[in-house]
Amino acid sequence: RSPVAVVKDMFGGGVNLPWNLAVAGLVGLSLLFTRLTLGAEASIADAHHVIGALVLTTVSVAAAEVARSARFLNVALGLASMAAPFIYPSTPLVTAVTVVCGLVIVLLSLRRGPVRSSYGSWNRFIV
Repeated sequence: RSPVAVVKDMFGGGVNLPWNLAVAGLVGLSLLFTRLTLGAEASIADAHHVIGALVLTTVSVAAAEVARSARFLNVALGLASMAAPFIYPSTPLVTAVTVVCGLVIVLLSLRRGPVRSSYGSWNRFIV
């Protein structure tokens, strides 16, 4: 590789947001507003806020190519989202939306996305 490409990767590469993580982030963002959009109340709305904020945090960390495996934390958060309406009281609509959001987060977090930069012998550890 040319020295220009190496410098470009050092200062301009290493972070990208694949479409699957971007959509997972939008789903996490939507969980933050279920109190307004779906009328979620009390504990289930609190669970949505915590899970949504953690999904956004995980997506921002996983945008770094070397930390792409952090996206697997979203699998656990998606499963927590799917379990939340069965732990906390909620309406049938809120239950359905929460389970679907959790499933979407899980499915979107399984795909790695492209790794555009090269990290030498460390490439094999990027999953």
